[in-house]
Amino acid sequence: MIQISYWLLFIPLIMFLVIIHELGHFVTAKLSGVKVDEFGIGFPPRIFGKCFKGTIYSINYIPLGGFVKLSGMSDREIVGQGDFKEKNILIRAIILSSGSIVNLLFPILIFIILFMLPRDYAVGEVYISSVAPSSPAELAGLNSGDQITSINGDKIDNHMDLVQKVMSNLGSEVDLGIRKGSNVKGISVSQEYISTTNISLLARLNPPTKIVVEKVIDSSTEVSIDRAKIYDPNLLLGDEIIQGPLGIMIGTSNLKSVNRNYSFTEALNMSLSKTYSVLITLKNVFFQWFNGGPIPLGGPIGVAQVTGEVAKEGILPVIELIALLSISLGILNLLPIPPLDGGRIALLIVEYINGGILTAEREKIIMLIGIIFVIVFFIFFPLYLDISRILDGKSVFDY
Repeated sequence: MIQISYWLLFIPLIMFLVIIHELGHFVTAKLSGVKVDEFGIGFPPRIFGKCFKGTIYSINYIPLGGFVKLSGMSDREIVGQGDFKEKNILIRAIILSSGSIVNLLFPILIFIILFMLPRDYAVGEVYISSVAPSSPAELAGLNSGDQITSINGDKIDNHMDLVQKVMSNLGSEVDLGIRKGSNVKGISVSQEYISTTNISLLARLNPPTKIVVEKVIDSSTEVSIDRAKIYDPNLLLGDEIIQGPLGIMIGTSNLKSVNRNYSFTEALNMSLSKTYSVLITLKNVFFQWFNGGPIPLGGPIGVAQVTGEVAKEGILPVIELIALLSISLGILNLLPIPPLDGGRIALLIVEYINGGILTAEREKIIMLIGIIFVIVFFIFFPLYLDISRILDGKSVFDY
């Protein structure tokens, strides 16, 4: 059953992220001497508005974000003093990019606070439950029962740690710390007698999908039923065997809860590292899609579903989700597609190259094309995927 009460949390969440984005534009515009006609929370029609020092501060009926209306940013030809277009290109670029910059800097603060707060962490032993045939893991000699202790020198606490670090290293070699023989014929061996070795293997950007067959004719697209069942006993003839980047199934054993908190310096370093890791993961997911991988898009329903799932785990996971979505929003708005901020910055570059402002008519046409593109590919298409997934009984985490 869909728990609507959890899903509805995405409305204030999205509003908050968009408002801090717009605050970035608002503050830099004010500091640059650009007139701000209106700063609105929500979208029109207007409920309430109050003018203060030349700016209308409004609350509006549609609670899905906010907006900043800068003087002279419309398509009119005549530019007045204090108008956005009256400022030089550098100042305009700063104003346009400031919203995304705030979205990218805000998560660093969130992560610092989260790392400094005492918090329970799930800690256990990450082990390999099965190895895919002909995968990098099999070629490197990994076996079911092997324990993974680290990746690229960083200790891992649970299998989600491993997943996140692998996703931020797609397309590259990763070094895994492996303990072999931690369980021999059901007899537990003391950890002090188990040696750790480093094994390097490729974290594939686009793992292959193979069909399970009785007899293999083309090994690049097929795998025998006997070998497939070693990886996943539930597979049947005709099924697809979908491998991960390394070609392993993993789990965490001997889980326990450990309470940790870090100093400001430690939290700052960990926050910067986590933010960078998220950026690299987003880049890798995009290139994975570009090379034929799964579509990395989720629409409003997808965001609502994720929010609902995470909200069940408590307030701290929701705060972390806000940070992750803030990074995504910052990157999305920098894409060179009008009317997104990145698209407007691209128009500034064109203006600089041409040595003059685009005519109002040309700018209007470019913006119209961009708006149609954004509506189709960033609203309707993700919405279609969300609805199709729900009708198929899948979760947003099944992408």
